[in-house]
Amino acid sequence: MSTGERMNTAVEEPGRRVTTLELFFDLVFVFTLTQLSVLLAGDLTFATAGRVALIFMVLFWMYGAYAYLTNQVPPDRPSRRLLLLLGMGAFLVCALAIPRVFDDTGVIFGLGFLAVVVVHTALYTRSHGRDAIWYGVPNSLAALAVTAAGFLDGLAADGLWLLALLLQFVTPFL
Repeated sequence: MSTGERMNTAVEEPGRRVTTLELFFDLVFVFTLTQLSVLLAGDLTFATAGRVALIFMVLFWMYGAYAYLTNQVPPDRPSRRLLLLLGMGAFLVCALAIPRVFDDTGVIFGLGFLAVVVVHTALYTRSHGRDAIWYGVPNSLAALAVTAAGFLDGLAADGLWLLALLLQFVTPFL
C-alpha cells in the first residue's frame, strides 16, 4: 500500500452509510453485553459486579476502537471485510467465554481478546501504517495480561485485569 493510498483511506467520505456488516458487528457486541448480565446474575455480589465492570471496560475500549476505525477505514474492500469478520468472530469467542471467565474459560476469553486486538492492529495499519505499533503493542500487552489472568485466581487475576485496563487507558497518551 502506498502512502497516497493510505492517506486516501483515512479521509472520511461525506454521506457514507453504515454497512450491514458493521451493524452485525454491533449486534455481536450487544450479545457480549448480555453475557456480562449472565455472569452477574450467576453471582450477584460486589466482587462479581467489580469483575463484570472490569470486563466491560476492557471490551468496550476495543469496541470503541473498532467503531472509530471503521470510520477511518471503511469495510468497502474484501480484505477489510474479512478482517472485520475475524474481529467479530474473536468478539464472539470472548462473549461465549464470559459466563465462566473467572472459572475455566478465562484463557479462552484471553485468546479471543488477543485475536480482537491483533485484527484491530491489522486494520489500523491500513490507515496509519507503521504508527499502528504505538497502539498495537500496548493493546497486545493488555490482551496478554487478560490471557495470563485466565491461568490465575483471586487477586492475582484481578490485578492483571486492572493492568490491562491501565494499559488501554495510557495507550492514547504514548
